Amino acid sequence: MGAKYAPLVADLFLFCYESEFIKNLSKSNDLNLIEKFNTSCRYLGDLCSLDNNLFHTYIKNIYP
Repeated sequence: MGAKYAPLVADLFLFCYESEFIKNLSKSNDLNLIEKFNTSCRYLGDLCSLDNNLFHTYIKNIYP
């Protein structure tokens, strides 16, 4: 931590968990849930999830 590239490395690392979660969602064919997570985005260690009232219930499924 503290290095200039640390946020980028963290972003890449966390993207692996997020992409695996989205792949599992697409296999389940739950279109309502997929639509909720469609507005979630990440930028340099920050996470933004707009209009997703279910995000807090799935956070432990996304990040171990």
